[in-house]
Amino acid sequence: MNNQSVDSIALCRADIEKLQEVKTYIDINLHEVLTISTLASRFSLSETTLRRHFIFYYRLPVYRYIFRCRMKKAKELLANGSLHLPEVATAVGYKRYTSFLHAFTSYYGVAPSRYQY
Repeated sequence: MNNQSVDSIALCRADIEKLQEVKTYIDINLHEVLTISTLASRFSLSETTLRRHFIFYYRLPVYRYIFRCRMKKAKELLANGSLHLPEVATAVGYKRYTSFLHAFTSYYGVAPSRYQY
């Protein structure tokens, strides 16, 4: 296995386009189960290549990007006020409401009910 440093990766246009497709897919499908494995398979990449290229191009790991997007989307949905908390949790990819509560509170420092209008 190549122990190539993330800092020494050179991406071609096709690599960048594929990363942008992955990012767009994540943005649109936050309600789905999104793992490195499923994303890599969907976009015909190895898990290692996806991890390395994503962190090189976007400067954060895939899982962190997914988490950040889910929390931002949850905050938007809560501010909108049209969904109940368990529905928001499902809409951003959490099967267990308690996991969503913990994640949201950890990310924002307050319970999601504080953002609901």
